[in-house]
Amino acid sequence: MPSLHFYAGDGARNWIRDNGLKSAHITAMVGASGGPKWLVLREIDRYLLSQFFPSSDQPVQLLGSSIGSWRFACYASRDPLQAFERFEQAYINQRYDRKPTPENVSKVSADLLHQILGEAGADHAINHARFRLNIMAVRSRGLCASERKAVLACGVIMAALGNLASRRSLGLSFERALFSVNPDTTPFHQLQELPHGIHPLTTGNLNRVLMASASIPLVMSGVRDIEQAPAGTYRDGGVTDYHFDIPFGQEPGIVLYPHFSPRVAPGWFDKALKWRQPSMDNYRNVLLVTPSPAFIASLPGGKIPDRNDFVELGNDERITRWNQVVEMTRCLSDELHEALQGDQLSRRLQPLPFGAR
Repeated sequence: MPSLHFYAGDGARNWIRDNGLKSAHITAMVGASGGPKWLVLREIDRYLLSQFFPSSDQPVQLLGSSIGSWRFACYASRDPLQAFERFEQAYINQRYDRKPTPENVSKVSADLLHQILGEAGADHAINHARFRLNIMAVRSRGLCASERKAVLACGVIMAALGNLASRRSLGLSFERALFSVNPDTTPFHQLQELPHGIHPLTTGNLNRVLMASASIPLVMSGVRDIEQAPAGTYRDGGVTDYHFDIPFGQEPGIVLYPHFSPRVAPGWFDKALKWRQPSMDNYRNVLLVTPSPAFIASLPGGKIPDRNDFVELGNDERITRWNQVVEMTRCLSDELHEALQGDQLSRRLQPLPFGAR
């Protein structure tokens, strides 16, 4: 049974059939929100950075929200493999002795981010010659801009109810805020359906943008008044772009998307809405690489790590389980290597596992 599945849009499938897949063909990568789910991609990231990407110097635009943006900050680090090692250890070994407040979680997250980037990491990440960062956050509106728990909870509930009818209603509560190292030329500028702003990502604001992009409403505190962007309270980019449904704007070229599962939910409130699926046109040039259902079923607890583990498992049990997951994902990097080195990839491609809305 394969441990990886490969899904491709029509453009990506045709390209790979005719040309195979080399690192020089990758012009963009996408990194989704999902908290601890990123751990199942840990060895894939290691393989891409250590063996796949070094074979060319093709610039790659990185688009991430929440934990996806933190992964990509590691990609753009001076020593990405060491950055990922620090990220893995710090993330897995988080400990909470009681139900934490949003302030507690934000403080732990800020400390974790400092461990990843270090003192001079922001400057290197912003000026990386190859990996170009694009980070999605949201600027809160109305009730969702409040830090008062009851008011914010009311705003989130109203946003979720509106989203049932139409994703466009999210614009009443949240404005997309895309921070880019190349704001004037970013290929991700075609942000449809929702109000948005595109802002410079700089050495001075990178840390706060990364914190904002991961600041889940009611779980973490919002980030106020980010430099180079309009005043306001900024929160998790996954609210509007959990797994992304935007034109990726990278043609010709392949958009590589290592993902946790075949399920692609456009926004945070769409996770349970099975009918809310991304546009096939937006994914035309995407190669989606996911663990297979059989592999996921073999993991401890029969699932990928998620935020519920913080509640349902004690610290020691959770840490042990997450370390086991990372160890088990080594087979994913081996299988990816085999598929890319031979002529397997073209034969293993499947159509995208979703249809247009």
